[in-house]
This record gives sequence, structure tokens and C-alpha cells, in this order.
Amino acid sequence: MTRLASSYGRLPFVPQPFPGEILSSWLSRIAAEYGVSLEHLTRHLGLSAATRTEIDHASTSDDIQRAAAALSVAAAEIREMVHRPLKTPVRRLRERYSPVQVCTRCRAVHLRRTNKPVAIKAWFEYWQIECPQCALPFSAPGGPNLNRSNPAHEEPEWFGQIMPLARRGAAQIKAFARMPYSASVSPVAILRLLSMRRGHSILAKPEGTWETPRYADGDHCIAEFFLPGLRELLHQDSLLPKLWTEERPVRLVSARTILYAAMANFLAEPGASYSRTVDALVGSRRTAVEQWLRHLPQHSAKILNPQRAHHRGNSLVSHLQQI
Repeated sequence: MTRLASSYGRLPFVPQPFPGEILSSWLSRIAAEYGVSLEHLTRHLGLSAATRTEIDHASTSDDIQRAAAALSVAAAEIREMVHRPLKTPVRRLRERYSPVQVCTRCRAVHLRRTNKPVAIKAWFEYWQIECPQCALPFSAPGGPNLNRSNPAHEEPEWFGQIMPLARRGAAQIKAFARMPYSASVSPVAILRLLSMRRGHSILAKPEGTWETPRYADGDHCIAEFFLPGLRELLHQDSLLPKLWTEERPVRLVSARTILYAAMANFLAEPGASYSRTVDALVGSRRTAVEQWLRHLPQHSAKILNPQRAHHRGNSLVSHLQQI
């Protein structure tokens, strides 16, 4: 067993990080090489962060400098291995504790090179839909579910056609996560609209917050209006099994990919897209969408529908607090 260097000193041996590896994963593998716990290693290095969540989300500048010196890498490399802070309204766009997706190809490489668990930073981010290293579409972390539709495998030609749009939509979500207050229209709000089943109703609490949306099983979703061919694929409810809500973003990678592609088409001409949506719905379904519009910030509502924008809409800040 290799001995640790003196406190705050450079470690004599450090296994190489995998591309895109998150810092807590690398430190855990280093600790295993020396036969110590992660907490023991972080204390030895003089870091203020001790748990995986603290390391990845709350490492200070001093922590980064100490880790870089001990591991013989540049501070910029360590900084790239931790999550950038997200503002409170959009923190749910990133999972804190467990991956929401994995790259099966990268995971196979990890298993060939180490028997220690490896985690990649992109696996925790909802705006990611394919591996930054090998460009393979992400998979569910628990393996395939044969009870769900998988359009990437069942309809590869159609799925390949929507990928450029999905990448554009993913980039819009990423930009929104980094700078939420600069968006003219919240893409997360658009995702909620697109994931509505064309028959469920949305109710607003008196204080203006959103309740969990209710929808009728078997109804098609609004995203169909903006993705040719999607309606024909929605013969199974399992394709888009859950609505995108502020409490729970869609966890299935294929569902997110579809929604991102539809969102990119919607946001290309947001005003015309909203009109198209309302014109295609009738009765309570149209009322639900108009109610959704009234809960948007005033300036966003005007972009989507200048004639019917609600003059007492929420401010951008109060709206983002509901995301």
C-alpha cells in the first residue's frame, strides 16, 4: 500500500482521471489506492469539503488550489471537475446525489481499467442528452427497461433526424441554467407546455404557485405539434411517461431528447408556435394552455401572444422562483 505524503503535500502516486470525471469520483478512487476513506483523504489534503456532495457542489477556491497541488494538476482542471453553482431557481436542472443517465460505452471502458466506481459530471446534468466524450446518446443508469418504448433503437432513422434539433434545445437549457435571468422566455416553461397531455388541466393555488399537473392517461402530448412523426410513435404511454414539472424533470433520456427537439422548433418562432397550439385545442384544453400563459412573466406572455398577454402577469424573478 502506498503511503500518503505529509499533510498538504503532493501525493506520490495518483491514478489518472477519466475524461469528464467528477472530482468526488476521482478522489474516491485515489483514497482507495491508499486504503483510506474519502473523508480521511480530504482531511489529509486540508479540504473543507468532505462528502461527495460537498466536494462536487461546495468546494472553495482554497480547496481547489490545495487539491491541484496535491494531485499535481492545474487548478483549472480541478475547477472543471466540479459543478458550477446554479442559481436557486434552476438548481433542479442538475441532480445532486445520483446520475440521471450514463454512457454505456464509457462505462465499459471504466470497468476494463478499474474495479472502482466512476462517475462523470455530465451524468448529473439534465441538459445533457449525449456523451461529450464519444457522442453516444445517454442511457438510463439502471439499464434498459423492456416495458418502455425506446425510439432510439426502435425508430433509429426518425430519432437520428431529430437529434440536431434536440442538441439545439439542450444548448438552450444549458444556457438557461447558467444565466436564467437573461432569458426572454423560460425554456423550462415551454417544456411544461410541450409535455402537457392534450386533456389534462392545470390548477393554480391562490398564492400563485403550481400544483402537480393532472392528465388523462392515453392522451397525446402537445409536443406532437412541433415534431413530425411523433404522433405516430405515441401509441404507447411509456414513451413520455411523466410531465416535466418544476419538482421533477423528465428522467428518461429519450423523452428529454424528444421534448428538447420540440422545444427548439417552438422557440424558433415562439409567437406563431403559441398561436398554433391554441388554435389546435378546444374547450378545457385550450383554457388550460391560456391559463399557463397567464402565469408567465408579463414580457414573456407578450412575446408569445401580444393581444392576450395578461397585464398582471408575474415578474420574471417571481416566476423563476417557481421553476
